[in-house]
Amino acid sequence: MFKALAAAGLIAPFLSYGAVITVATTDAENASSCTLRDAGRAVSNPGVAYGGCALADAGAGNQIRFANNVVGTISYSDVSNVFGFAAAEFQPRTDLSIVGPGANTLALTCQASNTIASLMFIVPSPNAVGTVNLSVSNLALRDCITSPPGLVPLAGALTVGDIFSSSSNVSSAVSLSDLVVTGNAGVFAGGIIAAGFSGDVTAARLSVENNVGLLAGGAVFVTSSVGSVSLRDSTFAGNQGGGISGVYLLSGSGDATMDNTTVSGNFTDLGGFSNGDAAAAVVGGFGSASVNHSTIVRNTAANVAASVGLVIFSGEIVETRRQQLGKSALSGGNAVAAGVGGVNNSIVCANDGADFAGSVAANFNLVGVVQPGSSLSGIGNVFGCTATQLNNWLGPLANNGGPTKTHALLNVLGNPAINSGDPAFTGAPTDQTGLHPRAYGRTDMGAFELAAPAAGTNVAVPTTGGAALGALSL
Repeated sequence: MFKALAAAGLIAPFLSYGAVITVATTDAENASSCTLRDAGRAVSNPGVAYGGCALADAGAGNQIRFANNVVGTISYSDVSNVFGFAAAEFQPRTDLSIVGPGANTLALTCQASNTIASLMFIVPSPNAVGTVNLSVSNLALRDCITSPPGLVPLAGALTVGDIFSSSSNVSSAVSLSDLVVTGNAGVFAGGIIAAGFSGDVTAARLSVENNVGLLAGGAVFVTSSVGSVSLRDSTFAGNQGGGISGVYLLSGSGDATMDNTTVSGNFTDLGGFSNGDAAAAVVGGFGSASVNHSTIVRNTAANVAASVGLVIFSGEIVETRRQQLGKSALSGGNAVAAGVGGVNNSIVCANDGADFAGSVAANFNLVGVVQPGSSLSGIGNVFGCTATQLNNWLGPLANNGGPTKTHALLNVLGNPAINSGDPAFTGAPTDQTGLHPRAYGRTDMGAFELAAPAAGTNVAVPTTGGAALGALSL
């Protein structure tokens, strides 16, 4: 049972701890009480006392939790202990789990006068013996923008791992869940970076909104050097980035998957990769890459001609710089054999420029514009979706139940996303909200499942190569 829960991202991938360190105050510094920053110092130096914190264990995993009275915000100044950022900073030598009381209960933030800011910075210690599993859950990380702007770390909110590391054993696994990340700024990602790991990276129920990333990943940049990358039940909205405005997922030699996720209203403000292309969402796997039951809509760009809503690629990529893998996918010149995976039961429409780029299998999707040179080969796809049509079929981003915002399907006659998914679908039992069961036998397209569609709502869906939506009688 525990293994199943860990695989589902509901608990940390490790189950025992040598010590539980309880944060007892919202103060950034307090000599007599256990602060979050002192907890970071403790796990970085096992056996040494810091403030009022318990001693960390040097051999078994450590867990950081929060006392019941620790509510509100923890605000950081420029003073910190390891990397020089205004942050809670950790260099754990063994497994570390940070479990907050809930994103609505406790938030990390920084003072407006900060010149170098990051709310949480976790890099496994070079003195670590073996692998180090990391888990962060149930916190809000918000409103950390430097003054003057531009002096920012890798990620404005959360950096896990060393993006520049070439080591294959920096860490074995990372788990991120139930985090609210909003109003931050960073170099690579305004929200979250998880990179430089030899094992799997899993993320679930993330709400990442209104962050600014100067380069790639306005919201989230996640990559594993060897393992697989999995993201589900999350929302990325209103973020701004250079090459990628929303979410960037890349597996090393494993698979990259995005399920039950919404990418909406993000803005790409620069030209992006060196060939001028930019994207709201990029999913790439050296094993396979797949996007399932996701909604990628209404993302915009300064350079409309070079913009793409979703870029997906799988198989071996011949590219000297992994940070430019999106260029390979978009140009097609270096993308070798497409692997398994693909795009399934998703809505990709009303994005600036093309809606989709890549050459993968695709089944039962509602898609707008496919970039020239790309291809979606499969069955049950509906092509030609326009922004005007989507406004009649999809509601605004809103709290429709569950931990993250979604676009609800509008229960109107002729909505092609309703009851038009894979009739043999047997994937995740609920939609992104976690409240609406997927109607096995005929699920909907996109991240949101309409609970009780009206009779006759769905329309006949043409297969790939069939009529575009503009030719359908609605």
